[in-house]
Amino acid sequence: YELIWAVNKPAPDPSFDHYEYGGCCVADTLFMYTGGGLKSLFQTGPLVEKRRLSDGSAVWSLQSGTAPGLGGNQVFDLAVDANGLYCATVYRSDFGAENRQLEKRLLSTGAVSWGLVLNYTPVGIDIDETGIYVCGFNAQVQKRNFTDGGLIWANTPGSTKGHDIKVGFDGVYVATEYNWASGSTGGAVEKYDKDSGALLYRVYRADM
Repeated sequence: YELIWAVNKPAPDPSFDHYEYGGCCVADTLFMYTGGGLKSLFQTGPLVEKRRLSDGSAVWSLQSGTAPGLGGNQVFDLAVDANGLYCATVYRSDFGAENRQLEKRLLSTGAVSWGLVLNYTPVGIDIDETGIYVCGFNAQVQKRNFTDGGLIWANTPGSTKGHDIKVGFDGVYVATEYNWASGSTGGAVEKYDKDSGALLYRVYRADM
């Protein structure tokens, strides 16, 4: 493949413990949206950017500063449609407590349209025309509405962590992690009903 364009980001500065981290992106017909985090001695927080597909130039870049010097502030995943940008985001307070949110941002400016605090760390997000699908680090799989993130359905399947989620025409698919009583860890793929959230099947890594 031929490289079409590349954008140089600020280089890490070890003397000030300054660097960007993370890495998720999504695109529509004209723009790409990237998510991650920025850490320094003075400020750290989730980082969201909108860039042009034509040349990678920035339309806007937003970093929501929180606790100086603390890592872990990050946008874990993104989804986009004509009405907004949806972010799975974690903020950390000055004392290290996590504020875990599902956010909808305006495409024009990146401003937060609404933010919903969750009781788990959201790391995977996807959308279709009927809602927002989220999975995360507390054995949660959820579907939420576009208006304010209100819950449509939730399922607690018994897995330890949901790492990624994708919605297809016939169901919702989740890549999960399990911690067994023996102390070993294994993966699985799960399929859920889009309308009810019912678990349709689970295939463990050992069965693949």
